[in-house]
Amino acid sequence: MVSTRPDLANAVGVVVRSLENPTVDDFSKVKRIFQYLKGAQDLGISYQKGQNKGYLTCYSDADPEKDVTTGRSTTDIVRLYSSGVLSWISQRQVSVAISITEVEIISDSEVTQEIVWLK
Repeated sequence: MVSTRPDLANAVGVVVRSLENPTVDDFSKVKRIFQYLKGAQDLGISYQKGQNKGYLTCYSDADPEKDVTTGRSTTDIVRLYSSGVLSWISQRQVSVAISITEVEIISDSEVTQEIVWLK
């Protein structure tokens, strides 16, 4: 997942939070990840010559469903250059948001910081 599967970043990030004391629900989440992998074997990152040459694009998404232990939401960011994936990240937000709008603003702020850093 770390180097080739950005589509699994969020799901794996959620499952690994309870590695020390997994529950039956955690095992069912891992089973669903394996089912997804079985059905998505032909998916992958592809790079094509000359497509969107020189353009930096970043996408972000925020999961407003909070982690029950910390109350924080999750931000997912994908960075592309010339339509090829540069990097991606899925992490819990630094602060606890009190509304879905605030969750999205925090996510957008993080992706804006990434764009400025990459430029």
